[in-house]
Amino acid sequence: MGSQAPYGYRKSPEDKHILEIDPYAAGIMRRIFSEFAAGDSARKIGDRLNAEGVDSPRFCFSQFPGGQHPKPTDNNHWGSASIMQMLRNQVYIGNMVQGKRRIASFKTKKCVQVEPDRWIVVEGTHEPLIDMDTWNRVQHRLENKMHRGRQMSADEEVALFAGILKCADCGSHLSHTAKVTNDNTIGYYRCSRYLNNGKTACTTHSIKESALSAFVLNDIRCHARFAAAEHELLARELSEAMNKNSIAEKRQLEVSIRELQIRLDTIDKNIKSLYEDKCAGKLPEAVFNSLMSGYIQEQTELNEKRTALTEKFVRYQDTDDRIEKWIDLVQQYKNITHLTRAVVYLLIDHIEIGQASTDSERVQEIKIFYRFIGNLLSPEEQMTQL
Repeated sequence: MGSQAPYGYRKSPEDKHILEIDPYAAGIMRRIFSEFAAGDSARKIGDRLNAEGVDSPRFCFSQFPGGQHPKPTDNNHWGSASIMQMLRNQVYIGNMVQGKRRIASFKTKKCVQVEPDRWIVVEGTHEPLIDMDTWNRVQHRLENKMHRGRQMSADEEVALFAGILKCADCGSHLSHTAKVTNDNTIGYYRCSRYLNNGKTACTTHSIKESALSAFVLNDIRCHARFAAAEHELLARELSEAMNKNSIAEKRQLEVSIRELQIRLDTIDKNIKSLYEDKCAGKLPEAVFNSLMSGYIQEQTELNEKRTALTEKFVRYQDTDDRIEKWIDLVQQYKNITHLTRAVVYLLIDHIEIGQASTDSERVQEIKIFYRFIGNLLSPEEQMTQL
């Protein structure tokens, strides 16, 4: 566990190997995760904490018995790098992780980073601070942040739909650009693949931020009012739509899981037979080791596939729970008058933007995929005149 507990926790007085929640620091960590999930940048969160005079983790650790007091040149300061590091730390969902670094050479003692798939992760070692929904939203933002490039508006604030918009044709993220005319700044989003590689790679998929904001705001408000007025009717319609869309995939998942289990049972029988032949002297040691190694490797791979498919199948089973979560969430916004990044990130998973048609008037396809339910609210494609 190291000499200090992670910020948000403290070591148990009864057993230093057990982590307990530190109520005050835990509240700060929940706030950081919540604000980042809602769309704020790590820099903005850090600036806000600094302005409020919240002690940084380093300063707090120095107050513990045996802790070193910060040098006079050190500031009691929240930095964006440390916040980003915290947002990736699985300790906040109850997991302990080891093996992130290793010694490259015993001669130099130099440490090198280890790939995440080779880390040692033990789940459920202590009480989590962050719920899995918030954790997944944060990790989704962090992954998008690595790929989508610059997503800032003219005043250096994160653009309203940054990381949310996808090109309906190539799947790339849409990048934010701004055009300044006289005293007005007009925001646009365009396909990043088109911006990087030109019209041979994709088309512009350009859309004005103000028009998109008005469309999304109206869609949220309409569904929020419907959810508040006709809760049971909406829940029933969504349940029917989700079950209709998922029934074929659920059947395929069942078939795949069953096939994997049959093969795993066969491998178990073969391994047992190998042991019996080896003990009876019918099988040379080298042949036994070669066959056993192959079976063990295949068994490991199949078990991983079965676990992944089973988890996906289980997600289909909680349809009613996801619908209720979405209805309870969206109906709070029936009187919303202004769209913010917090609302966008809270309600929407992503939005697909089609290429505009300008035959007689500009018409563009927009598909809003809401959290928990996806794009099931309109049986036909959503189109808007912009």
